[in-house]
Amino acid sequence: MSNTHLIRIETPRPGIRRIVMDRPERRHVVTPELRSEILEAVMVAEADLSIRAIILTGSGRNFSGGGDLSRISNVPPAEFPQHMDAMHRFITAIANCSKPTIAAIEGVAAGSGVGNALAMDMIVLGNSGYFVFPFFKIGLVPDAGILYHLPRRVGTAVARRMLLAPRKIDATEAERTGLADIVVSDDRVQEEALEQAERLAAQPQQAFRLTKRVLANDGLSLADALREEAAAQIICFQSPEFKAGVEAFFGKSN
Repeated sequence: MSNTHLIRIETPRPGIRRIVMDRPERRHVVTPELRSEILEAVMVAEADLSIRAIILTGSGRNFSGGGDLSRISNVPPAEFPQHMDAMHRFITAIANCSKPTIAAIEGVAAGSGVGNALAMDMIVLGNSGYFVFPFFKIGLVPDAGILYHLPRRVGTAVARRMLLAPRKIDATEAERTGLADIVVSDDRVQEEALEQAERLAAQPQQAFRLTKRVLANDGLSLADALREEAAAQIICFQSPEFKAGVEAFFGKSN
C-alpha cells in the first residue's frame, strides 16, 4: 500500500488495484486535486501488466458527496471552459480504461460523484446506499458525463425522471432500474466488489477491452456497429487467448 494526500492505493488481492478516496470528513467531495490523484492511480494501474481490475471506493461509509460547491462557486467565468475540460478529460480516461473498473458504493453518491461511478464498468451498492442528482438545486445541469452515461444505463425515460424531477434514488430503485448492477448488505460491499473484480479480471483481456470499445459506440448505425464488431473479432481470432480458449474447450469436450 502507498499513501497520497487524498487517496489510498491498495492491492487487496493479486491483480486487483483498489483506489480508496480518503477524505471521509468531507465525504470525498470531488475536487481537481482528487480527480488528479485518482486519474494518476488509474493510469499507473492501466500500465501495470500485473493489475487486471480496478476498484474505486470511499472510506468512512460514503462514496462521494459530489462537487466542492464552495470551490465551484468561486471559479471565474473565464475559467469555466478550463474547469469543464479537466472534468471531461478525467471522465473520458476512466470510461476508456481498458481494464475492468468497479465502483464500490457505500452511503451517498451525489452529483459528480455519481458521474465518476457511471463512467466505470460495474457498480456494487450497499443496501443503505443511495444516489442524488442535486444539480437543479444550484441551477446547474448534470455534468461529469451523467447526461451521456445515465441514459445508457437505465434508458432515456428513466434517466429523464431521475434528472428532471430529482430525488433520492435508494438501493431498491437503483437495482430495479439498472443504476446499480449488484446490491448487497452494507458490510458486504467491499467483499462483493473484490469478487466481481476477480471475475472480470479472469476474462480474456483483449476481448474484454475490444467489447468495451464497441459498446461505448452505441450511437453507431447497425452497419457501422457490425464493421466495428468484425474488426474487433478479427483481432481476437489471432490472439493467444482465443487459441488457449479453443484448446481448453475441446479438451473439456473430449
